[in-house]
Amino acid sequence: MHLSVLEILGLALVVGLLDLDTMAAGMFMISRPLVAGPLLGLLLGEPLLGLKTGALLELLWAGRMPLGAAVPADILLATAV
Repeated sequence: MHLSVLEILGLALVVGLLDLDTMAAGMFMISRPLVAGPLLGLLLGEPLLGLKTGALLELLWAGRMPLGAAVPADILLATAV
């Protein structure tokens, strides 16, 4: 699968906007892998693969929530890769 420069820039923009949800703006949980995976998969034309990847990563990081001063690992970056 070959991505064009515009597709890569579009994905980077979407991931950057979703990453704001992690700590900076709102915390609406749209940056969780179960939501972000299918969204990124839809942008790449593979929504089912995005859903499977998001579900797997959600299970791996289910107990890691940004509570208090604890800053968990960046699971959105793992979902995007």
